Amino acid sequence: MNRLRYIKNIFFLILIFPFVINCQKSYQKKKQMNTTLMEGIDVKKSMFKLEDLELNFYKYNDVFIENISINDLMDKTYRDKFFLYLDKRENEDDFKATLFTTLLLMRIEQLKDEDAYFLLSESSKIPDISFNGIELLSNNLLELFLQDPYFFIQQGNKLHETSLINYIMILLKEIIVKEEFFELNTGFAKLEKGMIILDYKVEKDFTNKELIKEVKKTPKLEVIFSPSLYSDWENKTMYFSDIQSFFNDILTEKLTIAENLYYKFNILPVLSEFRIKEIVNSSEEERITTYAAFIQDPDGYTNLRKAKNVSSEILQRIESGEEIEVIDNRGDWYLIKTKEGQTGYVHKSRVRTGEAFISRILKIYDRPDFSSFSKEILAKQEIEIVHQNLGWNFIKVNGASGYLPTEEKQQESQKDEKKKFSFLADEEDIKPEKKKGFWDNLFG
Repeated sequence: MNRLRYIKNIFFLILIFPFVINCQKSYQKKKQMNTTLMEGIDVKKSMFKLEDLELNFYKYNDVFIENISINDLMDKTYRDKFFLYLDKRENEDDFKATLFTTLLLMRIEQLKDEDAYFLLSESSKIPDISFNGIELLSNNLLELFLQDPYFFIQQGNKLHETSLINYIMILLKEIIVKEEFFELNTGFAKLEKGMIILDYKVEKDFTNKELIKEVKKTPKLEVIFSPSLYSDWENKTMYFSDIQSFFNDILTEKLTIAENLYYKFNILPVLSEFRIKEIVNSSEEERITTYAAFIQDPDGYTNLRKAKNVSSEILQRIESGEEIEVIDNRGDWYLIKTKEGQTGYVHKSRVRTGEAFISRILKIYDRPDFSSFSKEILAKQEIEIVHQNLGWNFIKVNGASGYLPTEEKQQESQKDEKKKFSFLADEEDIKPEKKKGFWDNLFG
């Protein structure tokens, strides 16, 4: 008997379960529709500031805009009349359309409100509302798209609407940089195929907290700028964000077939236009490749300068024999990077590569050890550095080969010798600085 009653109860629950679910959904929908524009929003967590919102200021039918119910706005008759009210500005300080658009963006930001997207799309089709709405708040709109492109694709496809996403694509083109951007602004970077590079200065002005968190997780592209308008006429190193992960397979795999088509027709063409097309080592058409080199100066050092002339500011003193990285070797002055990370210019006469011609007497060793057998040779040909090992360069020159100590290694050896034989062993090293002559100063 109990078993029969149990089966009846189970059967009854199965019958009423769909009804309960539908009632619950209906209740939630009704509750959502009765929600006001402001309800459910936490301004403190928004990309907008409370002091910038003109709350309790604009009224429509004796109701403040922020207290208008979404249910009323979804009614076409009510909505059309309300849009006429927004469309009519009383004076130059009338920004009721801006407040309305701000509330919709906040609902999309925090609640992923589909009705807010619909209202935003509809209102943006009216020029005057758009002008004081999404156009005035274009940066915020774009940040929302980057924060969650899936939501915008989903809603755009659902409404069969493209005007809003097309406007966002116009905005997106303004904040992504192409290869030629670096050439025009004398920036040097190791670009990789497929990168979608966000403008560094635009990124600094983001206000969307969630977007800022996501951008921080993206790979960074080091860009070394020579003095230009973009770098405020200074040598600067900036780190640009590669946001290709925002539009990778994780996004497209979530899309339905229809949403994928929407994405491919309305968004992908812009991304394809701005993706880095090939792997390059700089933005220049000549594809400049950075390479290792070292300083050679008869005075024992040269000066790293801020600009391409001897009268410019000295940024750093570079010792002869010190390894550097050549970034741009066009012209008489090379753009280089020192081991301390400082970038600037050095005259090309002071830079030697692994295959540089150096006419001088060299003392080379059989092993990377000062106690090993050594011999002196006159280098009349190019010196080839085969490999490097702990302060020693294994070189080939004049048909001979052997180990040549770097300048730093030689200085270490001299210090060791001084400690053995000099009364200055425990004192500070005293090294008179050699002053450069007029002709030497011409080259740094």
